[in-house]
Amino acid sequence: MDMLMALQNEGMATHISHQLNASYPSPFEWFLYVIDQKPVVRLYIDEMNELFAVAQTRPTGEAYDAIYRDIASLCYQKKGFYIVGAYMTATVETKLGREALARTVSDGYEAFVNAYNAVAEEGMKLQWANSP
Repeated sequence: MDMLMALQNEGMATHISHQLNASYPSPFEWFLYVIDQKPVVRLYIDEMNELFAVAQTRPTGEAYDAIYRDIASLCYQKKGFYIVGAYMTATVETKLGREALARTVSDGYEAFVNAYNAVAEEGMKLQWANSP
């Protein structure tokens, strides 16, 4: 699923920027300041889970166009891939270690989401089609 791939790729890149933000602050990258705000991240995850639920229905026609507009809005314009992906990356690295995080790169984006969900708090898990 393209959304999972973007979460992993954008999340890992954003996580590095987030870690360096104290030394190299960037006021133009506002989303770096949101990653530590768990209630905000939870809202993003809730909205992303709603998008996953709709996408699983395999909409067609206008519904297909609408879901892609919603994905573009949340995940790109509102930086959802960056915020949620970086939060996921930090969670996996903190709870499972950097080696486990790095292993998800070779194992694939589903492994990244599964590793995150394995250690995520209730209410913070991603609910996608192949979730365990």
